[in-house]
Amino acid sequence: MPAGPSVDSVADQSVTPLVRKTAAWAWRLLVIFATIVALLWMVKRLELIVVPVALATMLAALLLPVVDFLDRRGAPRGGAVALVLLGGIAVVGGILTFVVSQFIQGAPALVDQVSTSIKGVGDWLTHGPLHINQQQIDQFRKSAIDALQNNQEKLTSGALSTAGTVTEIVTGALLVLFTLIFVLHGGRNIFAFITKVFPPQVRERVRDAGRAGFHSLIGYVRATFLVALVDAVGIGTGLAIMGVPLALPLASLVFLGAFVPLVGAVVAGFLAVIVALIAKGLIYALITLGLIIAVTGAIYFADRRMKTSDSYFRGFPALWNIVAFYLFALKPAPWLAALAILVLAAASFAPIYFIHPVRVPRWRIVNLVALVLWAALAIVTLLRGLDPPSVVAAGLAVIAIYFVIVGLLRSQSP
Repeated sequence: MPAGPSVDSVADQSVTPLVRKTAAWAWRLLVIFATIVALLWMVKRLELIVVPVALATMLAALLLPVVDFLDRRGAPRGGAVALVLLGGIAVVGGILTFVVSQFIQGAPALVDQVSTSIKGVGDWLTHGPLHINQQQIDQFRKSAIDALQNNQEKLTSGALSTAGTVTEIVTGALLVLFTLIFVLHGGRNIFAFITKVFPPQVRERVRDAGRAGFHSLIGYVRATFLVALVDAVGIGTGLAIMGVPLALPLASLVFLGAFVPLVGAVVAGFLAVIVALIAKGLIYALITLGLIIAVTGAIYFADRRMKTSDSYFRGFPALWNIVAFYLFALKPAPWLAALAILVLAAASFAPIYFIHPVRVPRWRIVNLVALVLWAALAIVTLLRGLDPPSVVAAGLAVIAIYFVIVGLLRSQSP
């Protein structure tokens, strides 16, 4: 007797194909999302181990070619590792020592400039359009001192928590050092041993994938080194030409900060802008900000492999300074900011087009008008201390959405 239709086939036929496909996509996306959340939770719980191991892996990608070079020239592997590590520590330590010493030497002059700036602000508050009298300024100063004294206990507890943080930093640094030594000396043997957990029929493919991934990481670290060097030279030269104090140590911080993804370059650039603001005034601070954006973005804009024949960017063009500007200005929820960063990072490798508002001939007039309007809104946002009015924030969001939509429309066309 032939078997009748199964319950599943009858149920599938009772709904439209669109509903079936939507349901299939929905549960798969839920599984992927749950897996990502579980992985992030594990990383958060084990961050004291995961972060140092990740840093050691990146440092190994930078130093391993040098160790292999010395090994091929007949140097003992252990001696090559020790020489490279000591040389790296000496270079980084020398840069940090130079930065700290220059900041200490330049601090008195910077303090005098800060005092002059504060006096100028006080004079502007007293004689400017606000017409605040000296008594109100003294009252504000007294209120600030009272607030510090009243919160002394909180500051003390914060210092104690800082001591705990220092302990964690020292522990993490030692873990980075020991992990780096093992990876440089016998990383290939360690990887071969770990991959024995996979079945023999797929083991070689896993090893090939791991080697290819590590070679990609080596390329990424080398490119980051070159980008950091170009950024430091360009920004340091610009600061020196403008006569901003501490130009060389700030350039050194820009170089080191470039190795910290997303945050490092932003923090180093922000520090340079603050020093320019204190020492030279608002105009020089805005010029410094424009210099940083121009130098850091020039490398990515100059890469012809990222552009199409009609001047669109193929993949997200790594404008992380603009992303940071939007995050500071719009202040989205932390989970939304993290999601945006992950999506944009993935878009760097996706076949998605992004518009170059100046070079793309399609709708060029509209794009240029949007770019000029965006620049005006950005200046207003900077003048408001990255706390724009609702209208300005909405305008920035709408222009960003417009540029993204134009790129997506190009992605759909052949």
